[in-house]
Amino acid sequence: MNFFHLFSAFLLALFLTSCSTTADTKKIDLREFSNDDEQYALTETREFTAQFCKSLKDGNFSHWQQVMPLNTQKKVTPEIFARMRKELIDNFGTLENFDFLGTLRKDTLLDYLWKLQFVKDGKKRDVIFLVRVFCENQRKPEISGFGIKRF
Repeated sequence: MNFFHLFSAFLLALFLTSCSTTADTKKIDLREFSNDDEQYALTETREFTAQFCKSLKDGNFSHWQQVMPLNTQKKVTPEIFARMRKELIDNFGTLENFDFLGTLRKDTLLDYLWKLQFVKDGKKRDVIFLVRVFCENQRKPEISGFGIKRF
């Protein structure tokens, strides 16, 4: 199980980097979420998660790829998705269901949490799927990353 925890941490670190800046990128000016922003972000993350789950179930990466932000599309290739899917299936089994749990606010970021329910060898195994969203000035909220954690 240690490999899976490292794999999950790698995914989260890889995909949460869109909020960071380097000398080669412009500084991102984040702002607080309005009520409309939060509703928009929830709708976007709901579709992102639904298509992720659909892709996990049937192995067709294109479902999820169609709703990915451009930054994520550059980082998540069909090969990376295939490896991620294999690891999830090997560790947790078949995805059966997913449910929205709620939202966590951290300064100018929102984390939307889902419980993904897998079944392996007749046993249910739950994991948390987190989708992080930020809101840049003069722009709509954007998904900046995602991660999976078993508790």
